[in-house]
Amino acid sequence: RELRYAPPMLDRHRTRLALVVEWLAAAAVIGFWAWQVRTRPHPITWTLGVGSTLFVVTWLGVLHRRVRVPAEGETASDRAVRAAELVRWSTFVQRGLVAFLVFLAPVAVWKAWIDRAMYAAEPWRAGVGFGGVLVIAAGVWAVAEAQKRGLRARPNPDDTSVEVSR
Repeated sequence: RELRYAPPMLDRHRTRLALVVEWLAAAAVIGFWAWQVRTRPHPITWTLGVGSTLFVVTWLGVLHRRVRVPAEGETASDRAVRAAELVRWSTFVQRGLVAFLVFLAPVAVWKAWIDRAMYAAEPWRAGVGFGGVLVIAAGVWAVAEAQKRGLRARPNPDDTSVEVSR
């Protein structure tokens, strides 16, 4: 049995959904850090909040420059150009993730030092907090890499569907 589907971000509905999810995620990140700054006004909280907010704003700016909802009746060359933009978007995602982790590394050391008594008493908190960030980062990297591979694997930009055999 064969299934046909449009690759993510080349389909109008999926592109709109992806943009809404990105905006909701950005709002959640900004809301989380606003709440953290309000309840724990510590310099490390401000540092992480401002850094995360700047990252999210940059992320959304590049997202809306690179990813657009497909128009009705797009030509093959339009799809090829959009696919190339999506590959550049995925590359930005990976580079931005590395930059964010580089920013986060010294802040994580600072956080671990400040809360060393808590982490000594309850080491699982360090695993959940720092490990959670690394798991999320690895997942975002993998999705971006899979999207780049999928977009590059399509030999014919006029064919917006991929056949999958079961």
